[in-house]
Amino acid sequence: MSPPGATPAPPRVEQIPAGDGTIWVGEGLLRDASRYLVSPSGRFLLVAPASARAASDPIRAALGRSVLMDFQIEDGEAAKSLATVEKITEAALAAGLRRDDAFVAVGGGVATDVTGFAAAILLRGVAWNAVPTTTAGMADAAIG
Repeated sequence: MSPPGATPAPPRVEQIPAGDGTIWVGEGLLRDASRYLVSPSGRFLLVAPASARAASDPIRAALGRSVLMDFQIEDGEAAKSLATVEKITEAALAAGLRRDDAFVAVGGGVATDVTGFAAAILLRGVAWNAVPTTTAGMADAAIG
């Protein structure tokens, strides 16, 4: 973290070797989320548990009116279920999801897993962005 009053270091971009995605690393990314998250339509479907509010609130603020759906899932491993995926997909379709929209999963491995699966099965696959907030989510669920 930068000292108070210091200009944060610009984010560093790392390419995922096996795909088309980009990993962003650095300070200020949540505050400037609209600059880094990808949606062909510019519309986003945000999915996060209550425990990820410290990360999801700045993203929500940065995306503003671009958030088509703001969906809260339960915390913990019990939420890693087809029932949770079904709730996400039903909410997305009710919100008017289009093929060119994108999901944003904010949270640990459960949030990124269920959101990624929902995105994969809707409309032959919808774009999604992962904002992992735990070490396991960063190393296992969201990327690996």
